Amino acid sequence: MPNKTVLDKRLPAPSRNDFRSYNHKPQVDGAPPVGAARPQTFDEKIMKTKALIKQPVLLYLLCACTALVSSGTGIAAEGEKTGRPNILIFMTDDIGFGDIHAFNPQKGESITPNIDKLAKSGISFHHAHSPAAVCAPTRYAILTGNHVYRGRLPNGTWNPDAPSQILNGQETLGDRLQKYGYHTAFFGKTHLGGVFKNAEGKVVGNFSEADLTRKFNDGVSEHGFDYSLSLPSGIQKSPLAFFQNDRLVRYERATSEFKPLTKEEINQHFRRITDESEKSKYSTEVRGPLYVMDNYTTESVGPLLMQGALRFLDKHFKDDQDKPFYIHYMSQAGHRPYAPPSAFNVSDPLNTEDRSAHGAIRVKGVTPTKRTDMLYESDVALGLFMEKLKAAGQLQNTIIIYTSDNGAEISERIAWSNPTLDAVDAHPWYRGPYGGDRTEYAEYPSHANETHLNGQGVGLDKRALRGMKSFVYEGGHRVPLIIRWGGEEREFNFASEYQSYQSVNQPHRPIPDGLHSGRSDSAGRPSSG
Repeated sequence: MPNKTVLDKRLPAPSRNDFRSYNHKPQVDGAPPVGAARPQTFDEKIMKTKALIKQPVLLYLLCACTALVSSGTGIAAEGEKTGRPNILIFMTDDIGFGDIHAFNPQKGESITPNIDKLAKSGISFHHAHSPAAVCAPTRYAILTGNHVYRGRLPNGTWNPDAPSQILNGQETLGDRLQKYGYHTAFFGKTHLGGVFKNAEGKVVGNFSEADLTRKFNDGVSEHGFDYSLSLPSGIQKSPLAFFQNDRLVRYERATSEFKPLTKEEINQHFRRITDESEKSKYSTEVRGPLYVMDNYTTESVGPLLMQGALRFLDKHFKDDQDKPFYIHYMSQAGHRPYAPPSAFNVSDPLNTEDRSAHGAIRVKGVTPTKRTDMLYESDVALGLFMEKLKAAGQLQNTIIIYTSDNGAEISERIAWSNPTLDAVDAHPWYRGPYGGDRTEYAEYPSHANETHLNGQGVGLDKRALRGMKSFVYEGGHRVPLIIRWGGEEREFNFASEYQSYQSVNQPHRPIPDGLHSGRSDSAGRPSSG
């Protein structure tokens, strides 16, 4: 291993300070920002500020969605069905701009082959920025089309039983697409809050006091989605359980279905854990009791979500083939705890160990670290989506967006090449010296000599971006963004303009010429590819 200090980031649970973006102070006064090719001139700063004000929203594809649905416009290759375009938004969790091989090639084989293929057949944005450096505000923004400050709280709603982040009168993309006849579905983490009630119908302040035999209110099923399979707090906090159409459910392996629970079954299967050592098996982010379904494992969440999404598509193509679909897929892959499945198997999602089972795809140990394994898991899931769409004759007529909610998360074993900056005010997970190239060292003996470099991303000058998740610098909010609608694989190139995707409901913005073929940049000009 190089002669560098490797930081072990197996840290305790956070303090009372919740996740937020921090302004990190340089260790040495006057130290230049890491990754900056040169200081910006005053005129350049003014121009960038004007661009941010003028273009707070420029995710053309999502803007185009609501403009297209009423026109019946669609494209298709020979043999494929035509009609209004389907829409798939695939958002990963805490995966950085530099984690994608096409954007930041690593030594050895790519660990993101399906994402790379998507990039080569669509448009990739070099300057795409999430509206926040943490996930809850971003999830609200991309769903509603609003800036994060237009929600209930500017830093987002983190607790599942807090009042909804979506205010009365605010539409989601699901609401709007439902009006145009789309079949809509939501999968994954919400971080939007909700209203839980007891058996008498009174609102309670904690989901543990609620009657969980009934659906909670103000969830995604009331905000534009015909079907939902969600985790209100993702894989990191209570409740570690699935909610189907906003009602607590348990996966039954015998029937391969999610089942709503009676009060007696909830008492039997929905566990309350107070022992700290047992809690740590699931998460280190929970203060107080942890609530978890008895057959829940972090490793099975991805396969269960994917099974649900593919079944939604099967049912849609069978029963609603004359309608377009919209899937809002919020993958858990990339977030702590890093628990990639040994076997990713949508045929038997709870079987995450048997790699020899029919349909099993190896994930754990494929890459140098557990975090990058989860990056690979997201690639596997995207590949399964594309296979299903191609088999149904709908790949060319489906708008696919791949992105992340914020910058790259920290890894278990990292080193910085030039740690002259100090995140003195950061959350404990991110506190300490940093700067320069970020190297993640292998956690598996089989990958002993392998590393993952600059997951937070690099600029066009190949210099590392500064910071990572939760940082106000670019490493915290510069994210991968790929848009594909039709298009053939070609030489990879980036679109040129600065983009921010916090608003998705812009029906009157023009559709860039050539977007559907993957042959234009972000301004609609022909690409060099």
